[in-house]
Amino acid sequence: MQADIDILIAQSDSWDGYVREQAVRALGRLRDGRAFPPLLIRVNDWVPEVRAAARLALENYLIPEHAAAWVGCLPVVYHLKHCRRDDHGAFIARVEALLAQPACWQMLLEGLDSADVRVSRHAFNLVERYDLKPRSQLLDYALQTHDVVIKRYAEQYVRNAPEIDRALFERL
Repeated sequence: MQADIDILIAQSDSWDGYVREQAVRALGRLRDGRAFPPLLIRVNDWVPEVRAAARLALENYLIPEHAAAWVGCLPVVYHLKHCRRDDHGAFIARVEALLAQPACWQMLLEGLDSADVRVSRHAFNLVERYDLKPRSQLLDYALQTHDVVIKRYAEQYVRNAPEIDRALFERL
C-alpha cells in the first residue's frame, strides 16, 4: 500500500494534466492522511478539472477522524487565500467549520504544541476564535511560548477584550 500511495503522490505532480487528475481521484478514494498535502496543492492546479477533482477528493476527508491531518495542513489551507486560480474561500470555510466541531477541538488544542510554528499560529487563532480555552489559559500559553507572532496575537486579543487585565497585558 505504501508503494501505491507514493506512486499516486508522484503522479499527482505529473506534467500531464490527465495523469494528475486520475492520481488525484485515486488519492481521494484512499482516504489516507498522507494524501492531504498533494491534494491541497492540486486544489490550486492550473487545470480546472484537476482543481475540481482535488476539491471533491478532499470533501471525503472533511470528517472529524481526519481533524489531526487538517490541523497539520493549516498552513497549506490558509495559503490558498493568496492563490488566484480560483476562489478558495468556501473551501477554507468548510475546513474551519469542520475544526469548529466539538469532536475536533482536541486536535486544535494539540496543534498549539506543533513543532511547525505555522501550525501553532493558525491553531492559536482558531482556538481563540472558538473560545476553546479560557482566556487566562490561552494567555498563559502565549506568555510561555518563544514565538513573538503568537505573543503579538495575544496582545491584540487582550487589547480587544472588554475586561483587560492590565497586569496580564504588561506581562506580554
